[in-house]
Formats: sequence, structure tokens, C-alpha cells
Amino acid sequence: MRVPLMPLALSLAVGGLLYTAYEGNKRIVENAATRPAATAPAAAAPSAASTTTDRPAAGVDEAVDDVAAENLDERCTAIADLAEAAADALDSGVPLDVFLRRPEVAFVNDPALRVELEKLARTFYEAPPVSPTTARRVALRDTGCR
Repeated sequence: MRVPLMPLALSLAVGGLLYTAYEGNKRIVENAATRPAATAPAAAAPSAASTTTDRPAAGVDEAVDDVAAENLDERCTAIADLAEAAADALDSGVPLDVFLRRPEVAFVNDPALRVELEKLARTFYEAPPVSPTTARRVALRDTGCR
């Protein structure tokens, strides 16, 4: 009995490509997780664009205080973190599609929370720029996480 080698070779090649893509994706996620720590000193220096965005947005309730992180549930913590990250990313000029591929958004296990985070990110990208603190306050207020 003769075994055709072409389908076997093709399936091995496809399997190798899938494995390479999987390993490459793991490295991208690992590098993305370590990248924010490396760029923190650059973010500490205020730029001319960020000094104009430190004013509260119109309609922001000034009485809303920052909620302590230990008082927030998992959903509200994710929302607050995403709001701050979206404000920073927008100030840095990161496109929305790149921001939505960050692990904090793309790898959320709860589909409803992922959709809510994507919607929140789109909202901040469509609105005028605000500071990360203001973004956190607005997001917590608008999502009922006070």
C-alpha cells in the first residue's frame, strides 16, 4: 500500500505554522505586559498636550471622590483601570484599534465585561481628551461604581 506524501507534508507544514503563530502570540502578550513598566519614566514628564487636559471635563461632578481600590469589585476596578489607561493612550496618540488589543481589554474572560470595556474605550476616544483622574471619575460615575 502506497501512502501519498504530499497531504502528509502539507498537514505538517500547516501544523508548524500554527505552532509558530501560537508561540509568537504568547511572546507578544508577554512583551506587552512588561512594556508599561519600561515606559513609566517617560509618562512622568508632563507634556504640553497633557497640561491642557488636566482640567475636568464639562459636566463632571466635582463631588465624586476617588473610590479606594479595596472598595471596588472586579468589574469596577477593571473599568477604572481601563479609563485611566484610555486617557493615557489617547494623550500618547495610541490608535483605538491598538488600544483595544491590549490584554486588559482583549483577554477579559467575561464577554459582557469585555463588551462594556470596549464601549467605554470607544467613548473616551470619541470625547475630548481628559486627564486620567477625570477619566476614572467619569467612568466610575457613568457605570454606577461610586
